[in-house]
Amino acid sequence: MTNEQLCVLAQKGDVQAQEQLVRNNLGYIRKTANELYISNNLENSELGIDRDDLIQEGSINLLRTISRYDPDKKIKFLTYAGPAIRNAMMDLISTAFSAFEQRMQSDKDGIPMKRINLDELLPGEDSMQRSDLIADPYSSEPEKMMIE
Repeated sequence: MTNEQLCVLAQKGDVQAQEQLVRNNLGYIRKTANELYISNNLENSELGIDRDDLIQEGSINLLRTISRYDPDKKIKFLTYAGPAIRNAMMDLISTAFSAFEQRMQSDKDGIPMKRINLDELLPGEDSMQRSDLIADPYSSEPEKMMIE
């Protein structure tokens, strides 16, 4: 059966059709989850999201799109559900990132964390940017320059 036929059955309450829809599209869900996992560098992040979390979120959202799908519009089910699946995964990442930022900005061990903008001008007469004060790791040390 096609995704579209399964969706019509699922809309009528057929649980097996819902399960088959998820199985039929699990490859797409896994591929999307893997792409987002890699492109957002989640393996090296402290967000606490793994591929399975993204796959689960995509699968749940695929099931949510069933009730909104209209087969009379002659659009393939996955074409309709694909953006919703991807958006659900992105929402999960965004929510985790926001929670991480809040943790970083909270007071930890008496040291408040604050996000800064390196292009921001510092107060004073010199009007220097924060980025101007960061040492260049490739420049020579003054002593070394004198010797050379």
